[in-house]
Order: sequence, then structure tokens, then C-alpha cells
Amino acid sequence: ANEVIKSGEILREIFPDHRVLTFAYPGISRLYNQFGYDRVYAEIRALVEENYVAGRGFMSSGYDEIGNIAWDYTQCAAMTDSSINTILANLDKAGESGKFYVYLAHGVEDGPNHNITGENFELICQKVAGLVEDGTVWNTHYEDAALYLREVECATLNITGDENEIIASLTDTLNDDIYNYPLS
Repeated sequence: ANEVIKSGEILREIFPDHRVLTFAYPGISRLYNQFGYDRVYAEIRALVEENYVAGRGFMSSGYDEIGNIAWDYTQCAAMTDSSINTILANLDKAGESGKFYVYLAHGVEDGPNHNITGENFELICQKVAGLVEDGTVWNTHYEDAALYLREVECATLNITGDENEIIASLTDTLNDDIYNYPLS
């Protein structure tokens, strides 16, 4: 529990010019084994929700869900050589559905202890670049996507006017000091 709260405080102190809004869950399976999944999961998620805008979890390389968003614990797929075809297919699915897909790599390197080789990482980069270029996906940092998507969820568009004038007003219920991503 202390790590969830203190890590954000420490990072904000060390990097005062950067916002620390999201939390990356560590490998907490050891805690699950010791204290039970439901207890650990509920307590840590509550702390993340209280101290951050969003939290990113981790699933194995076979993780295959697109668009299932729980802001305090968004799952992601690990980029590995064994998951390359799944990730490439899921990038297409995300583009077709307009939904959220989060993936990560802990290391891009060749050799015996690699997560994903440079060659396979290049395949993912080429796929993403093509989808971005044709306007199918928006590729951004997790924090930016979380801010934008949460604002979209909470936004209300009011349109008023008469035959001479139309007035559009976009409002949301979120803290503007944090949620200031342009909705356009």
C-alpha cells in the first residue's frame, strides 16, 4: 500500500515539471499468493483510484481484450516474440472497433533473455505507423489516452440558439487542473 502512495509523491518531487497521473502496477502476484487475490486487488485498486487518474496492469503475452477499461486497473498485453501475431491482429481490431488497446515491452533486444526482438518490434512499429497514417488509430502515451477518454466519458455537449445563431457548449464534471486534454 505504501508503494502506491509514496511512489507518486516521490516522482512528483523528483520531476516537478511532469505530471504523475498514472500508476503502473508491479508484479503483485506474490501478494496474491500470500494474502488472497480479492483482498490485495481491492485494496490496491482503491489506493490507485484515490491517488491517480488511471492505473495500468499487466497480463501475459496472450492477453487479447480490446476496449475493456477499468480506469483504476486497465490491463495490457506484453510485447513478446510469441505474441507478435496476436498484437498485430489486435491493433487491427482496435482500429476497426475504435476501442482502447494497451501493450508494452520491458525490453527490445536480441539475445537469450529478450522480451521482443528488434525485428518483431519493427513489425509492430510499422503496423502502428500505417494505422496512424490512414487515420485508423491514435497512438499516444497511456496518460494522454486516459485523460482524453475519461473526459469523453464525462463530457456533455449542449447546443442552443435560434435561426441567427448556434451556440455549442462543451462541459464536463472533472477537475480542469488535471483534465485539460482538448476534446476535438
